[in-house]
Amino acid sequence: MIRYKKVAKNLLGYVRSTEITANANGTYHQHLHILLLVRNAYFKGSKNYLSQADWTDLWQKALRSSYKTIVNVEAVRANKYI
Repeated sequence: MIRYKKVAKNLLGYVRSTEITANANGTYHQHLHILLLVRNAYFKGSKNYLSQADWTDLWQKALRSSYKTIVNVEAVRANKYI
């Protein structure tokens, strides 16, 4: 992912974690939680911003997957009360 130009030009760093959950039927589900640190400019102007669909397409391409991956993107903001 970090090799894609549109990601790399705004990325400052990242933290990732792998989680494996056990399903009721005895199978397992592995997935990633990733926190991306991006430049402020990422949120300003359409040339920098990647939509949910863009992220999904990039993940599918990076994984070389034949199916659309599930991607949930949310902005994290500082808690002003801390």
